[in-house]
Amino acid sequence: MDRSCGQFGTPLGPQISDDRGAAYDLVMVAEPKRREWTPDEVRREEQAQRATEQSVLSSQSFHFWAFFGNFGYDDGVSSVDRKRELFQNIVRLRRAAREAPGNRDILMVRSALERELGETVSLRLAASLLGVSHTALRRWIKAGDLPTVFSRAGRDEVPVSALVELYEAVKRQRRPGGRRSHVLEPIMSEGRSRAERLKAHELVPEGDDRDSHERPERRSLAYHRALGRRLRRHMVDQARQTLWQWRDADKIDPIYADQWEEVLSKPVAEVRRAIGEDSQAGRDLRQNSPFAGMLSEPERRRIMQQVR
Repeated sequence: MDRSCGQFGTPLGPQISDDRGAAYDLVMVAEPKRREWTPDEVRREEQAQRATEQSVLSSQSFHFWAFFGNFGYDDGVSSVDRKRELFQNIVRLRRAAREAPGNRDILMVRSALERELGETVSLRLAASLLGVSHTALRRWIKAGDLPTVFSRAGRDEVPVSALVELYEAVKRQRRPGGRRSHVLEPIMSEGRSRAERLKAHELVPEGDDRDSHERPERRSLAYHRALGRRLRRHMVDQARQTLWQWRDADKIDPIYADQWEEVLSKPVAEVRRAIGEDSQAGRDLRQNSPFAGMLSEPERRRIMQQVR
């Protein structure tokens, strides 16, 4: 073969250069001769390799957090769409946590999403998530079926915790074989019916109406005794997960957290007895109760009205 041509007959010319700009003759094309790199060339090559590795790691890190940290969050989506996405992923993780109640990794991811979403959502977004009109939602709020809080934005908003409970109840109603429309009214009616049957004043000892300091504790006792009547293991698991979130966020004194851990590890019957115990130990526990929010809003209001 003519040494003045390449493999496909392309003329090579008298000289070519390698990737470092080093010239060599035609003999080196057929049989290159190795030469030592200068210190400057070695340093430049090492810097280039480090830059490439850093670029790859940064790209991998971005894709990891984009999926696991933000569940595919796209900067192009609107704030409302992002909140809707966060809420739905929180519901999915809550369902996964029920199937694996001891998995704290699921809880950690859910907590991160809950922090991003915030503790409340607007009435309009709540109505959209539940599939009802804004007018209907306001009617239920006015009737005392759904709680609201005054947010930092200066308006009434729905607590996410209450909305999640209601959203899951709606989903159960809309499963195959269930109701397809007007699903919220039966759910609200059920809460009102339980409240009407609740005789909260019979759950606690008589108190002095003039003692305003005693009243909150008596209401808390009535609340936990009413809850204890229908306490189930999944509710205990939910309380434990709430406790873990409080621990991670430093929202509870470690002493009380340890006491609650001990209580929640017991059989349901013993948990029921502990949360409804009329003693100093019981009162101390109920001041930081992870069972808060498990009764419906009508039941909570009933307790407030009956226990004075």
